[in-house]
Amino acid sequence: KFSMFGTVNGNGNGRMLCLYIGTLATFLGFAISASTFSIQGMWLGMIPGSLLQHNYNVFKAMLADYHEEISQFNKSVEGEKNSINKSDAQSSTSTNDENENENENENGNESDKDASSSERAGSVGKLGMSVGIAFMLGPLVGATIVKSYRGAVMFAMVLTSLSTIFIAKMPQIEKSSVKEEKQMNMNSAAQDTNNEN
Repeated sequence: KFSMFGTVNGNGNGRMLCLYIGTLATFLGFAISASTFSIQGMWLGMIPGSLLQHNYNVFKAMLADYHEEISQFNKSVEGEKNSINKSDAQSSTSTNDENENENENENGNESDKDASSSERAGSVGKLGMSVGIAFMLGPLVGATIVKSYRGAVMFAMVLTSLSTIFIAKMPQIEKSSVKEEKQMNMNSAAQDTNNEN
């Protein structure tokens, strides 16, 4: 899907910026709708959100980032445990036992990938479900609570402002830190193989 901010959307901070821009565009659209009481004003109010509001897609990408970060953290913790176990195993067991441990680690890595992708799919599914529920309940609650078009637009502006506060509370992911950690792990593995030679 085309997004005007696709190049900004490459890391965690860019995604947060896209969320803020999308929320601002939505607020601007509601402000245009509130200032004019005509069909033309309503159509004009849709333009900022249509061009700049891609928050659902950005949230899906952020969920993938969160799961990637959790997976990387779990792998680093498992790596530390395995290195401790290997050092203990080398002092007390034979090479056959070490080969069995390596095979178990490879099987564990495959199951971690499956678990990570299923958790990611579950998170995106829950996000989609919440959007669907909002599309069903929003008009019902809006028609019950708010009696005029202007009141509905003002209520929507308040909710949009609240969503900006929730965006500010979201944890930020630094993609560069993940890449640096991978590079450090690769460098330490290369140093270990050089030391063994």
